[in-house]
This record gives sequence, C-alpha cells and structure tokens, in this order.
Amino acid sequence: MPALFDPSAHESLRAEAWDENAARVACERIVTEALAAFDPVTLWPRHPRDVEPTDADRTRGYTSLYLGAAGMAWALQRLTGSSPLTPGALLEAFDAEPDLPSMHHGLLLGDVGVSLVAFELGGDAHADRLEAAIHDAIPRAERELLWAAPGAVHASLAALELTGDQRWRACARDAVDELWATLDPPDARGLRVWTQDLYGREQRLLGLGHGFAGNAHALLRAGDLLGDARRAQLVEIAAGLLDATAVWDDGAANWPADLDRDEPLRRLQICHGAPGIVVGLASIPAGEQPRLDELLVAAGEATWRAGPIARGPGLCHGTAGNGYAFLKLWERTGDERWLERARAFAMHALGQCERERDAVRHGRHALWTGDMILPFFTGACITAESAVFGLDLL
Repeated sequence: MPALFDPSAHESLRAEAWDENAARVACERIVTEALAAFDPVTLWPRHPRDVEPTDADRTRGYTSLYLGAAGMAWALQRLTGSSPLTPGALLEAFDAEPDLPSMHHGLLLGDVGVSLVAFELGGDAHADRLEAAIHDAIPRAERELLWAAPGAVHASLAALELTGDQRWRACARDAVDELWATLDPPDARGLRVWTQDLYGREQRLLGLGHGFAGNAHALLRAGDLLGDARRAQLVEIAAGLLDATAVWDDGAANWPADLDRDEPLRRLQICHGAPGIVVGLASIPAGEQPRLDELLVAAGEATWRAGPIARGPGLCHGTAGNGYAFLKLWERTGDERWLERARAFAMHALGQCERERDAVRHGRHALWTGDMILPFFTGACITAESAVFGLDLL
C-alpha cells in the first residue's frame, strides 16, 4: 500500500469529550493573554517554532497577516471590537521590518495583507495604498495565495464587502482575469494546473497554500466575476486533476504536494495535501461532480486517520487547519460524524496550545501558525459553521 502521510508528523488524538464551556474558557484565555503580551514598540513576542536564524537581529515581532502583528490586530478587532495596534503603527512596523524583505508583496506575508488590515482599522486613509499593493501582487509569477493574484482576489473582495466601493470590484476582476489567463494548457496527461515560480524554482503544486486548490478557491469565491462558463470549466478541470493524481488506501485519499515530484511520505495539512483540497474545493455543491464528492470524503477520511498535527494547533500545518476540513464536509454532506470529528480536533488543539504555552511561557501569537485561529475554529465548531477566518472570511 502507498503511504498516505508521514506518521511522525502527527500525534494520537486525545480522548477528550467535547466540552463547549471548557472550550470557551480556553479561547478567552488565548485572547486575554494576547492582549497582555502586546508591546507598542516590539509588538508580540516571537515563538521559537516561528523564528528563523536569519531573524536574529530583528528588533520587534513579525508584522505580516500570516505570522505577525497584522493577523493579531485583525483577529483581536474581530473578537473584541478593538485592536491594541493602530493602523499607522502597523504600517510603520511592516515598512521598517517586513517578514520576508525579498518578497514583500502579496496577501499573507506581504503588503496586501498588512494594508488590508490597516484599511479595515483606519478606513479610506489607507485605500490608495491597499489598491496599489493589490495591483503589485496581481501579475506576480508566484501565482499562489501568499504573494500573487489569488490573494489579491481575496483582499479585493474583502474590501468590496466592507465598503461596497466598486473600485475593489474592479481590482478583483483584474485579479480573476490574470489568474485565469495564467492557467496552464493541458499537459501530456490532459491535466491543467498553474506553474508557480516559487523560491527560485518552477513548480506545479496542488495544495491550498501554494497551488491549484488555493487558486481554485479564490476563483470560486469570486462568483459572478468568474462567470458561469469559466466556473463550469474550472470544476471539470478540478475533478479530473484530483481523480488522476489521488493516492488511495482503503477508502482514504491524499495528494502529492508537487505534481511532478511525488513524495514517498506525503504531507497532510491544510497547506499541502488532503485537508487543503477539501477546504479549497468544498464550495462546489455536493452532487455537481459525483466523483469529486467521493474524493473529498476520502480526503476527510485520510485527515481523520492521520490524527492531529504534531507541529502545533494552528491553521497552517496545524491541527485547527485540518479540523476545518471536517467542518467543510459537515456543511457539504450533513453527516454528523464530520462535526464530531471537528470538535474532537478542537479539543485536542486547545490542549496543544496550553502545553506549548506552559513550555515556552508565552503564547504563539500568530493567526496562521499560532494560537489566534483557535477562538475562530472553536467558535465555528460551536455554531456548526465552516467558514475559515483568514481565508473565507476576510
């Protein structure tokens, strides 16, 4: 049998019953500690799991939507109604020390995300900067969620939903058109994906974080800007691609990260692998593509079989990220087992958060990699909804 995932990347699910009250208390503690940990000069402390050796001389915490202050300020604004960080201070900190200076464009690690948060917190004073950042990201050859057109789609739609200003609809349309135009023609197998020029190497990736599922998710979210004909074509392309590349084991399925370089032990997390495939494509209604229905359920089975992610509780390469796949399947199928599984992962993730906090003596203050997603994921488990904060909800 082919290996669907690397067992060392996962851990056994703790047999802790779903307890809504305990979950709420744990989430309140995350928010309280995040507010207490903020420093107006140094921002939020960096977590050892997130620190790179090249960051040794950094004078403050991270600043991006993905890893740092933008994500924290945004989440706290949504959770509490206010942010301890002003939009001006956020932009000043990012401009002085972007998380990845060589790639400062885009949504999750770049100027689009930081400018979007500043726009939400501070209004029209930051609109021109956000629009410029979106147009900078649209043509980028990375062609993936973090730095290029897919993230520009999400940011544009978020600004449109926030204000109703048609300038953001125009931005979203430009990003959708660019993304569609850069979809590769059929390869020798008849498969169509995007080629990413990423980290100095051209790759054809399948997952949510950097590949096909993330790009398809952005296009599907664009609704009428994509149009009925292109949407129907995209759904057909997605079903064929996933069917041709799935790796099966007894009713469960996973996918390689790279279409051209299959790994013997595959990643199974929201950014690469089965959970992200589910999150990226679950908005396609059940019944529209019966084979796709089977594939997404099989992806959920692989996610459950693998168990929680050992690297931590967060959204990207974390237990909460995988748990969102169960919420998507619950909403898509109405099958109670998926909601039960999501809640089991929520309890486990909250336990992981507490254990890491005790070990490091402070929280992991980040939206995508750290603790801050847990109030949103847990809240979704309580209300039985599936929207992913930071992706479906911006």
